[in-house]
Amino acid sequence: MEDTIRIYVKGASEVILPKCDYEFDEEGNKVPLDDDRKREMKKFYTENYNKLGFRTLGFSYRDLSEREFHTIINSKNENEVNWKGEDLLVNNQTFVTLIAMKDPLRDQVKKAIRRAERAGVNVRIVTNNNLDTAIT
Repeated sequence: MEDTIRIYVKGASEVILPKCDYEFDEEGNKVPLDDDRKREMKKFYTENYNKLGFRTLGFSYRDLSEREFHTIINSKNENEVNWKGEDLLVNNQTFVTLIAMKDPLRDQVKKAIRRAERAGVNVRIVTNNNLDTAIT
């Protein structure tokens, strides 16, 4: 039997969740994760976390055979990723959990923005946060 290699993934929940095809039920059994359940989960974390200003991170994993793993990793250097095999990593994952964390603006940010606007600067904020998180 071929060895299995487990790849763990962490990222923005809205990026991780669509890549998952499985989750765990209440008894800890791995079960299929369909689009209706994904929409239900996204609605839950958006309403309960993102709209309150929390950033949400999703955690998942993917089990690969050694053969699959070696198609992703370049044979010349095990530390370099062969992006031709990226689909093997980023799809068919198992969703494990979601965490929410508060990432508040620093106190001086609002003051600095007001000061810049008074000086005639058009302030634009660029963020990689979920839109609901960014506007809170």
